[in-house]
Amino acid sequence: MKREKLREIARQAIEDMAQEARFRPEDHQVLLKHKDRLLALTDELVKAFYDTLFTTPNTRKVFHEGERPEREKTLRDWWRRTI
Repeated sequence: MKREKLREIARQAIEDMAQEARFRPEDHQVLLKHKDRLLALTDELVKAFYDTLFTTPNTRKVFHEGERPEREKTLRDWWRRTI
């Protein structure tokens, strides 16, 4: 039941997304072409992302004390898998 609901939500989200915002085969080729450059940005990207979240009052209050290293690892791992 849950899996079907998630699939429906994902299907609806993709359907609602503008064509211009959808991932295309050409996007895949760009990521492959620039893979090394993008991976080299990993630490800078992760730091900038979480610096922004932790210096913005509305998003900072979502996190718990000491949670940042774990969240940074999650983003870092996701970025590497995605690229």
